[in-house]
Amino acid sequence: MLDNRRSGRSPTRLRGRISYNNGLWGEECLVRDVSRGGALLKVTDPRTLPDRFMLTIEKLDADRPVYVRWRAHDALGVAFETGAPAEVIDLVAVRSRLTRKGLGRRV
Repeated sequence: MLDNRRSGRSPTRLRGRISYNNGLWGEECLVRDVSRGGALLKVTDPRTLPDRFMLTIEKLDADRPVYVRWRAHDALGVAFETGAPAEVIDLVAVRSRLTRKGLGRRV
């Protein structure tokens, strides 16, 4: 299978929140991997979600506007909207910060 990603992805198991319609609607998701350009989200039903929404990953202290690149049975591939700061998804920095705080668990 051909992999068209522009940057490598880091596997994660982070809880995320999808919100849309000015925050009035939303649902929980699992962020399975993340890169500088996007993420793989596990969701209940990707057909019910809009093409653009806000993705919040509390553990990374990140709120990022995203758009859907592809949909599958229980997953979404999303890309971060351009202009959003890339450093909020720097997993190396997050892991280092957690280790310094004594949390040491994998992100």
